[in-house]
Amino acid sequence: MKNLHLYQSIAVAMLAVLLPACDFQKNVTIDLPTYEQGLVVECYLEKGKPMRALLTESSSYFDTLAETTVKDARVTITKKGQTQALPYSPMYDLQYRKIYTHRNYANTVPDYNAVYSIDITDPKGRHLTGTTRFLPEPVIDSVKLIFQEKDTTASLRMWIKDDPNAENYYRILVNRDSLTGGADFDRTFQDQVFNGQSFPFFTNYRYKLEDTLYVRVFNIEKPYFDFLRSLENAQRSNGNPFTQPASAQATVQGGYGVFTTLNYVQKIVIVKK
Repeated sequence: MKNLHLYQSIAVAMLAVLLPACDFQKNVTIDLPTYEQGLVVECYLEKGKPMRALLTESSSYFDTLAETTVKDARVTITKKGQTQALPYSPMYDLQYRKIYTHRNYANTVPDYNAVYSIDITDPKGRHLTGTTRFLPEPVIDSVKLIFQEKDTTASLRMWIKDDPNAENYYRILVNRDSLTGGADFDRTFQDQVFNGQSFPFFTNYRYKLEDTLYVRVFNIEKPYFDFLRSLENAQRSNGNPFTQPASAQATVQGGYGVFTTLNYVQKIVIVKK
């Protein structure tokens, strides 16, 4: 038996020496099709704020980082036959840390009976279009803080009143202490289960005394809801070999990106017992 163990040890040692010498790599050349760059827009219409858009062009996964803004495009937004141009005028929004390439200076006055259309063309012949409309603002019934008995951390509870006469899609964002940066809580959902009822949502016990919470509830369109869900799926599948590849679902035609309105109510909650 001792000799058997000795022979097994020698065999394992020889494999450890020989395996690194084996070449298991093989170079494969793949001819990729020529990538056609498309227009990419991000434009949100918000009550009381100027019409602003970020316009870039898509790039191949293997391209190096380069300038992608589109300076010579024609960007317009139309409602009820009235068209407003958004000239190329880059800016950086310090409050929300966002970049825009095209804008005008007139504040947006929502027309809840109008359809807003975006139209973008450029000298390369690319043409991007999209439509959106302003939805009624959601209704918050009440907000409450629930504290744990063992410490002073709190959970935020909120009840939202749903409209029974409409198919609604919601997004809830909670930012701690500032509206800049990422949200501390971000959820999207539709009203199939609780249609027409007052329904609650709540966070984990994560907030401390004197935290300032900016709570925003959005009533969003279905295309934007699908866009947000597709982003979540793409983030989950990125780098995961066990999931199907996913890509963002645009709300526009002839290109990529999103064109929608932001309809929300906001409450500021200071964590106090």
